[in-house]
Amino acid sequence: MALKSLLFQKNGDVLLNPLKRYTLSGVVVPSQDNAIAQIAAGSATDPGRSRLIPIQGPQDGSTEIYSFTGKEGLVTQGIGSITTDGITTTITGLGTKFLAQLQVGSTITTSAGSGTIATISSDTLATTTVAMAANTAADYFTSIAIAANSLNQMSVLINDQGWRRYLMNRDVPVKHVFGSNTKPLFIKESLLLETDQTIQLQFLNYDTSPASFAPISEGRKWQMEAMKNQGVFDYITGLRDRKTYIQPYWLTLDQRSISIGASGRATGFLTCTGDVTLVLFNVYANVVKTSDSSSAISSVTVALQDGGTHRSMQTQSIPMEICTGTAENPFRLSSPWIVEPQRFIQADFTNLSSDPLSVFLTFHGVAVYTGTNYRGSTLTNKNLIREASRMYEAMSTPTIVPAEPQN
Repeated sequence: MALKSLLFQKNGDVLLNPLKRYTLSGVVVPSQDNAIAQIAAGSATDPGRSRLIPIQGPQDGSTEIYSFTGKEGLVTQGIGSITTDGITTTITGLGTKFLAQLQVGSTITTSAGSGTIATISSDTLATTTVAMAANTAADYFTSIAIAANSLNQMSVLINDQGWRRYLMNRDVPVKHVFGSNTKPLFIKESLLLETDQTIQLQFLNYDTSPASFAPISEGRKWQMEAMKNQGVFDYITGLRDRKTYIQPYWLTLDQRSISIGASGRATGFLTCTGDVTLVLFNVYANVVKTSDSSSAISSVTVALQDGGTHRSMQTQSIPMEICTGTAENPFRLSSPWIVEPQRFIQADFTNLSSDPLSVFLTFHGVAVYTGTNYRGSTLTNKNLIREASRMYEAMSTPTIVPAEPQN
């Protein structure tokens, strides 16, 4: 749905559509104190977790989100001001949010110098490892060093607070959800945020070093004034109805990753829950060495099998690097894969190297919510049945409505 920029009148006049000023393209980000998620160090079995990061729809319209981007290790401006005496390691804040914006190991910088955070006692009291230069009510900036390969050990959970739904079966690798500023991940179904509605993110860090991540969602806002246009009103009304049963969805491995010994084999499963039918479009994967989390995707082959029909999806195992991608560069299925409730995808992996490896695999697409009292195909809504039939007949042109950027 796009508003026409020019309106042609019957008398020949051409006018600029005044509603264009009320339909805006832009980005939706968390509040300033949550703009960069701070994630404590963790381990493979006990990850560090960020605070819950809400992304809230504006108060003056409905927002349609159609892509996700993000970046680790960004520098952010501190909230409030800090005072140091140049003698002790104490940092005193005024109007600061230390608990949200700092973590042990963070670098804090003012015009007089910088220091490394040692402890955080409250939103207004912290210490550094050595005394900082004297500052009085000074502006400051914070950052966290990026550990090598830390992004390979970071996952995210996304929850739609409006519908109380997770958009994934468990936490999903960040590299399978967030693209970059030049290559965002365009989700296969837009998210609609009504006035003050939020989606909630939580980041998990399985690395032994602290980390940070700045999430950004791109979309367009339909301001209230735009509802005067009947086409816009009908479009938003249709979206509201659609979002009751269709959401973007990531289906990842039942366990966080599959561990494969040197020159070994292993099997993983991706299980659809009982209340959704999945229509999957993209495949993402990454493989890391267990020893140092460096990339090793060229060392693994995979064979996929439909758990419902027990049919192999390939004639033989193939290298993962030629049949999977990332959020930045998705591998797109030539035909969407439909997975019905309580069915699963089976993935058989082979390690071609002499190093123990960890494999991460995710499918991305659309979830059709239908309830939990059905088995087999649960596309009981006549409109969904018609839509699914068209998809089977013309797989090359899926009819799930994609998120549409502002024209």
